[in-house]
Amino acid sequence: ASSLEADLSALSSESSEIVFTDGIARGQLRVVGSADDPEFYGVFSIVGAAAETPFLPQGVGPFDAAVVVEERLARIQPSNVPFGSAVATVSGDILLEGGSVEQYQVRLDTQDDEGIHIVRSFGAVDVDGFARGSMVIGGTPVSTEVSGDITVYRTQFAVGERDETTSA
Repeated sequence: ASSLEADLSALSSESSEIVFTDGIARGQLRVVGSADDPEFYGVFSIVGAAAETPFLPQGVGPFDAAVVVEERLARIQPSNVPFGSAVATVSGDILLEGGSVEQYQVRLDTQDDEGIHIVRSFGAVDVDGFARGSMVIGGTPVSTEVSGDITVYRTQFAVGERDETTSA
């Protein structure tokens, strides 16, 4: 096993919808198998992680988390994560194929009545409001699905045609 340490902000891509702005990942990783079909084994601690995303105006974090990696599955252990002034328990699974993400599933359970402030466009519908409850966000690198038992409140919805020729 090799010891690894990574600055999470250096690993983020600006084209990603979630960009880590702070945090360190430390741990041990062992890789077995061929280069085109590797299996991974290890444990990582995520310390002081913070992230920004355009649909969560208050940001995420800082938070600490543990990740256990076995074969092609990275399992994010349940952690309390601040979303602005709200807190949610977050856990998840990431399925790796050839060292890249094939599928992912993240579970969020809000812990208080405030909920998480969300600003997002879904096609021609713009949403700005708060959500609380339990949700699962999952998918592949090219598609995302959201499901769960979610209460949306203090929310504005704007519906209209999108003019794709102008930028916001």
